[in-house]
Amino acid sequence: MDHSGFWCYTPEQMEEVFMGRARGQCPPEPADAPFVPSDWQITRRALATVTVEPAGLVMQPPNLAVVGIAQLAHATRTHQEHAVNMLGKTVTITFHAQEFIFDFGDGSHPVVSHDPGAPYPDMTNQHTYEEPIESTHLTLTTWWQATVTNPWTGHTITLHEKLKTVETTPPFEVKHLHIALTDTAEELQGH
Repeated sequence: MDHSGFWCYTPEQMEEVFMGRARGQCPPEPADAPFVPSDWQITRRALATVTVEPAGLVMQPPNLAVVGIAQLAHATRTHQEHAVNMLGKTVTITFHAQEFIFDFGDGSHPVVSHDPGAPYPDMTNQHTYEEPIESTHLTLTTWWQATVTNPWTGHTITLHEKLKTVETTPPFEVKHLHIALTDTAEELQGH
């Protein structure tokens, strides 16, 4: 019976094999036993099959920043769910965003948050530029927690290792705001 790349070893057994402390073949499968992959095998295959999408970085206002005025950022995606067909069953893998790191590209400390923020007027993830910059960009690094559900056993496995996505805005300029006063309004009012 071909199980398309599933190993019969547990992670502990694999460590023994890699460290040279154990050798051998997988034990033979009983002829009448149905194949039920382990939680580890399910998790390994599911993670190899799907791609974690970035969190959906939004900068406000878009493509422009002004010295002395708060630049806002937020993520639009905090949860992803993927379905993978494995040996005729559907395996569900879910990613939950755990941490958002907004680097505003001016050398200052990044804004680290467990809150993705939201569109204006939410001010959760903000930064105020102190100097003009000819060209910079905003980078969002998101750390994700993955859970996998084994459809054969119903077990839900939560990975201890986090997965990372990184996304960046197109380059933008940080400018000083210039106000020009004219007498046009006074003239229109007949003064």
